[in-house]
Amino acid sequence: MKILNKSEELLKEVKNNNLINIISFINSDKIIRFINNFIYKPDDDITDESMNVIENTIKLCKHIYEVNEYMTTIKYKLPPDDIYDLMLEKYKSIKGCEPFQSSVPSGMRAIKHEFPELVGTLDKAYDIYDISSKMSVEKFFRKILKNFGRKTLSIMVIPKFDGTSVSVSFECSSSATCMHPTSATSRGDFEENKGVDMTPIISNIRKLDVKRFDTLKYNGLYNNKIGVQYEAIITESGKKKLSEITKTNYSTRRAAIAAAIKRSLNENTSNDERAEINSCISLVPIGVSDNFIEKMEINWYELMPKVGIFFEMYNNYPIFNAYVFKGNIDELLKDFQELAAEYSEKRKELPYSIDGLVISIIDEDIRKELGRSNNKNKWQIAYKFGALIQKTKATGIISSHGKQGYIGHNITFEPIEFNGVRYDKAPVNNLSRLYNLDLRIGDEIIISYNADVMGYLYKDTTCKPNSKGNQILPPAKCDFCGEELIIHKDMLKCTNEDCIGHSIGIISEMVRILDIDFFGDETVEALAKEGINNPIKFLNINKETLSKVLKGKNLDKAWKEFQQKIAAEIDYSKVIDMLRIPSLRTKTAKKIIKHIGINKLIDLMNDYSHEKLEQSLRVIPGIDKNAIVFAHELNYKYPEFYELIHTLNVKSIDEKNYDKVILISGFRKNEKFEEICSRLNYEIIDNGKYDILVVTPDKLYGSKALKARKSGKPIYTLAQFIEKFN
Repeated sequence: MKILNKSEELLKEVKNNNLINIISFINSDKIIRFINNFIYKPDDDITDESMNVIENTIKLCKHIYEVNEYMTTIKYKLPPDDIYDLMLEKYKSIKGCEPFQSSVPSGMRAIKHEFPELVGTLDKAYDIYDISSKMSVEKFFRKILKNFGRKTLSIMVIPKFDGTSVSVSFECSSSATCMHPTSATSRGDFEENKGVDMTPIISNIRKLDVKRFDTLKYNGLYNNKIGVQYEAIITESGKKKLSEITKTNYSTRRAAIAAAIKRSLNENTSNDERAEINSCISLVPIGVSDNFIEKMEINWYELMPKVGIFFEMYNNYPIFNAYVFKGNIDELLKDFQELAAEYSEKRKELPYSIDGLVISIIDEDIRKELGRSNNKNKWQIAYKFGALIQKTKATGIISSHGKQGYIGHNITFEPIEFNGVRYDKAPVNNLSRLYNLDLRIGDEIIISYNADVMGYLYKDTTCKPNSKGNQILPPAKCDFCGEELIIHKDMLKCTNEDCIGHSIGIISEMVRILDIDFFGDETVEALAKEGINNPIKFLNINKETLSKVLKGKNLDKAWKEFQQKIAAEIDYSKVIDMLRIPSLRTKTAKKIIKHIGINKLIDLMNDYSHEKLEQSLRVIPGIDKNAIVFAHELNYKYPEFYELIHTLNVKSIDEKNYDKVILISGFRKNEKFEEICSRLNYEIIDNGKYDILVVTPDKLYGSKALKARKSGKPIYTLAQFIEKFN
């Protein structure tokens, strides 16, 4: 069996981290079909060879999953969750155990961040000059200059590295001559203030000798901890050295850094090998903790290069290089544009990976007043470079049903790779764009990749056409019912309400919203053939129908899960999502309910004159453009909505009338503050209309505070509010 031999070969290469071949294999049509056949075959018909293929595939998937745990940008592609879960469940039901003991390293336990200010994300700009409504570098500068009445700014610019974010805690010695690393944490879930314990990757760093810091002086940091935020990267030379150590040829630097971190964190790695592996990793400094900045008699931006831990330096492009600019808006933009052009032009040649530049405001007074909000430093912004592009050849088109019978399309092409990830299709849903592309099989096309966003397909005059190839056209008739497709809103649509494809789209949406694992694509299609063509029929599926569809396979488990999911409490927002209104999914429905209130929304939906509902929707930011369509559809679908909320276990919402609304800035939770607001019947919000603004001291002169002063709204610091209302 060729597929068995291939899986065994790849399993041997796991230790070599040959990611591209593994990812191609586990996502190939051949293995997905093999897995599907395995899932739905009777146990007695499954051969030992098939079990071996499945066992190897599960191990390969596990390996890629663990690699993804360390990456801070894009993730490597895995088979769909429902397919993987069914495959693992079937394997366990036959063997009685999992095919592996988890190889997740002990270091992957979650621990709290000691310095939360070092984790989070950045606002982003994709343009230097202000040429659109989106954020730009120019808009960022002008806003700060205007708010603070300044004519000049001082900024620091550093590369935006593509690696893994790591926060390292150091303990300062009483002799003030060195700093000892004590722990390291990945960025992880910064909302929960937790990350993966990555301390093993700093095990060979005994100390940072600070005697070499000529201007560095301690000021009350003896025996205290400070934090440094790094990006763990691997250079081309580091990758080469790692390959020699592990006897593995890594195709990309992303694959190499993932492999290095995984090996370092594995408890089975010897100390000597870990030290060798860690020596290949460069820790590039990108931030320091607040207490470090406050206590050191040195400018923080001068401190940054001194705390780096580098594998090596390069003559033209040292791994870390901080550029400091000072001037008016025109001078800053000119200097930044020249630097951005230089890095953008040479980034393909750099021996390390970057995808942009990070701008930080140096001026201390501005930095303190702008502060931090929603896990972002408001005095920083990331400028992202334009997309990387590759040429490939078109191979065909795949069409699929979606909401309300609309047909989506993916153009397939010869596989290409960006940063170690393989791609073979890109969406082109709008008919006008599909026809304008005028593609034939074999035509050269261009695929763009922009950091974690990939897949835009286009062609230009440099693309070679293939005049002999068949033209790539969307289907004229529905693949399922054979009805002629109509054009609606620049998309193809099947208007046959009885079409199985239409039913498949409805059932797929219900499976997604209710998060039902045991209903894969084949089950969904089989249910559609049984006449399940609307949400109510889906919710009323009986065990006999499910047994017929599943043919007895995993029936008890599937039925149990289905019953649990439809009986569980569900939000009104998810019920609205079940109405299949284009662009109105759970997140948008939550926003509408928050602004209007569920009781009022239900009354407006029941009022068939949809003008009142439209007026209420128009005032909601981000909803206004869809107000007419949403109002019409919500009114039209009220009978279905009514039936759904009386069929499902909908979570009740306590619509409380608050005496006042408190807007907060600079903090998320404070038990004493929340206790006072609860006692006084005050609502706490972080955006929207309010009566009182409560801020942390660093936000007293922030943008929200400035607006509050202009409108005459009361402003309190958190401490002042607690003292006054306690």
